[in-house]
Amino acid sequence: MPGKCNYCGKKFGVRAYNGGMNANAPANDRSFGVNSKISLCFDCYERRLIEVQTKYWKDHLAEEKLRSGA
Repeated sequence: MPGKCNYCGKKFGVRAYNGGMNANAPANDRSFGVNSKISLCFDCYERRLIEVQTKYWKDHLAEEKLRSGA
């Protein structure tokens, strides 16, 4: 989908990321919420997807550790 990446500025092949990201904010404060969207090129989209999934699993594992008392 043509457009401009809001993160790196590339002007081709962008996707709408459902959750938004403020590229200038610290990593833990980037999301604007599920109702906002941001255009990302393939590389930035994949990078953001990996960040989100990694954070999810780290949080999930930490929560499981607390529950099990390990």
